[in-house]
Amino acid sequence: MVSANIDSICVANRSHPFHLIVIVAVLLVSTAATSLDMRWEMRESTVFGTNVRVNDISSGDQGVPDLALAPNGTLYVVWMDQRDDEGDIYSSRSLDGGRTFGESLKINDDNGLAEQRFPSVAVSQSGMIHVAWEDWRNDLDGGYISGGGVDGKNIADIYYSNSTDGGISWSPNQRTSGDLRETRKYWPRISVNGDLVHMVWGDPFLGGTSSIYYVNSSDGGSSFSGPRIVSDVNHHALYPDLAVNEYGDVFVLWMDGRNGTSVRLTRSLDGGQFFQTDTQVNDRALTKYVPRISVGGDLLGVLWISDEGLRFSASDDMGASFRPSSRVDEATSWLDICPSISISAARHVYVVWTDERSGDEDIYFAHSINEGLIFGANQRVNDDATSLLQRRPSLVVSVDEDVYVVWQDERSGTDWDIYFAASTLLLSDLTLSSSDIDFNPLSPVLYGTEVLINATIHNVGEENATDIVVRFYDTVISPSNLINETTIPRIEKGGQSWAEAQWTATTPQFHDICAVLDPENNIAESNETNNTACRQIEVIVPPIPAPPRNLTARLSGEDFSNITLEWTLSPDDGGSLNVTRYDIYRKESYDAERTEYGIVASVPNATSSCVDEGSGEGDLSNHFYYVCAIGDANISSCTVNQVGKFTRPLAPGSNLVSIPFIQSDETLETVLQTVKYDKAWFYNSSSQEWEWHMSFKTYRRDLWSVNHTAGLWINVTKQSNLTVAGIVPITTDIHLSAGWNLVGFPSLNSSFTVSDLNTVVGATKVEGFDSIAPPFYLRVQGDTEVLQAGCGYWARIESETVWVVGFS
Repeated sequence: MVSANIDSICVANRSHPFHLIVIVAVLLVSTAATSLDMRWEMRESTVFGTNVRVNDISSGDQGVPDLALAPNGTLYVVWMDQRDDEGDIYSSRSLDGGRTFGESLKINDDNGLAEQRFPSVAVSQSGMIHVAWEDWRNDLDGGYISGGGVDGKNIADIYYSNSTDGGISWSPNQRTSGDLRETRKYWPRISVNGDLVHMVWGDPFLGGTSSIYYVNSSDGGSSFSGPRIVSDVNHHALYPDLAVNEYGDVFVLWMDGRNGTSVRLTRSLDGGQFFQTDTQVNDRALTKYVPRISVGGDLLGVLWISDEGLRFSASDDMGASFRPSSRVDEATSWLDICPSISISAARHVYVVWTDERSGDEDIYFAHSINEGLIFGANQRVNDDATSLLQRRPSLVVSVDEDVYVVWQDERSGTDWDIYFAASTLLLSDLTLSSSDIDFNPLSPVLYGTEVLINATIHNVGEENATDIVVRFYDTVISPSNLINETTIPRIEKGGQSWAEAQWTATTPQFHDICAVLDPENNIAESNETNNTACRQIEVIVPPIPAPPRNLTARLSGEDFSNITLEWTLSPDDGGSLNVTRYDIYRKESYDAERTEYGIVASVPNATSSCVDEGSGEGDLSNHFYYVCAIGDANISSCTVNQVGKFTRPLAPGSNLVSIPFIQSDETLETVLQTVKYDKAWFYNSSSQEWEWHMSFKTYRRDLWSVNHTAGLWINVTKQSNLTVAGIVPITTDIHLSAGWNLVGFPSLNSSFTVSDLNTVVGATKVEGFDSIAPPFYLRVQGDTEVLQAGCGYWARIESETVWVVGFS
């Protein structure tokens, strides 16, 4: 039997990085380091408790431990144990979080003096424990001999055992590395997902080139598939590691001989049936050693040692691509090898390694709460402050973010032992409940009310919290429903602070106003499930004020250049409901649905008129208006009718016109107040007589008024505009007599033709104005010609009827 020297495990051998017996380490010669000022400011502390010895007998060396955590919280440690001189695989468990460990029990079942080394352990969701190790029972020398020993061969296989009773008893050992190929298989790693057990190891079978082999078991370890290579057979592949996510995807990592040395990854997305072509993970060209891999949540993380420190890189797409790497250790550290990594379900990254910054070897720890972008200050795990050595740590993290570490330790001064430390992160715990959310004013609130939301944030944890982001949402927690985001600089442990948001009450209904603390999970907390609370507020519609009534419009001001709107006040103006103002809406084109009208003026309550200056005579645009009474929460009601202003240019001479609006003053002088004329005349079809107004013959006056149903002849003496303001008629009834009728067209219907008039009232002939057709200035209108607002027409009717004209 050849005894393994545990003291040599994890000792650097810088001259032969691919030697298969000695695990590699690296001296960090680069002093260029990430500035400590750039490192993450710790928002919580990690306190490791008193170190506990795991092995129950201290005689002989114990080393290279591995650690697993069962779903029920039981901790399982496996290690190489030389209490009986040869190296055996032993296990122990702790049922109390690592405060005490039970009896050390042997796992390998051979009775010889062969070595068993480098165990790896995993626990399934059902609590079944799976262990793999490097086993020399089939070697004539029972262990590694330089040159091969008595038969010139070094033969090691990968063996496996499991336990279904919590590590009390173990199944018969079985070789998983296949046939008796006379090679040294080394460095097994094991992982489990349900009943599917996955295993990898290194094997220099192919002409001395080490490759990574993979097997799996679909029956919980009762049987295993045949070994197959998952690395590139043309290049050295050393020191594999293995991870499996909750979906059963398998990730295999190793140190590779390409590009000097590199870190390579292959993955299987079908539970280990097919592995993709491997890809390089490291983003720097410096030497890489002993990579490690872990997966937590949907974050895949890779750790390796390089000439510029311990580096970490993460993948958000399960290994398809990786982020730029970040440094884990501080610049003052001198790294040995054998790091270990674990990623929690919250995507926090935890790392331990062997470190010589103090002149001897200690176990150091760092973690990141932002998915490995920045790591916190390094902390020593072992409580032995002497120059004696600690090496080869293994790390697991619980669902509560408790950290558990084992390592080999020579503090006894004679033999190596297995030691354990547990930590509980002193975390902040930000919390709020629905009762911590207040509204001012209280619920219910009127639609449109400005509501002040106040949330009281408590820190019930054991550490201070800084830069706490608080987001407020309306009903649905989504970007489109965000009310406000604010940041609280600091909340002391045991303290509280407040966050506020201003919200306009919209959509009359019940609203759940939600406050979300630390929405991006930038703060590590002992409880991540109490960061959201909602409180309901009811938004109600305030009573609608009665609308203003009797809206009219007239020309006003010098040269009639203004339009004065007048209305009867809302009955609620000064009454039981609160009318705060009147808004005046205007648009240049008429729309019965009142779309795209804009506010041109607002006047306070108790005001019943408004002047639109410069929009009357001289402004060639048409305008249409309505007025709304505005109540609480901007609830409004508007006039039933619209008013408008109409302008039509008139050339000197005879013109045939009409008035499209209802006039509040229908006297001829008022209606034609913007026109320069000397006479006007109208044909009364009922009496079949002409009615005249001649300014130069006062005795010839029997035409005193004109309304919006009539056509009117005017003799214009000077270029003028026919500009009128009045009420927009929704419909107009024009009474037609048998024979000729002189009518207006009080409508903006741009598609109403002569043919339509014929259809509606049976007009047999329609004549319209033609300025170049003296002496009567009339022309017969074709069927397709469109009638125009502001124009008059002659219509011949066979029998008396009523023409109902719609304004639009």
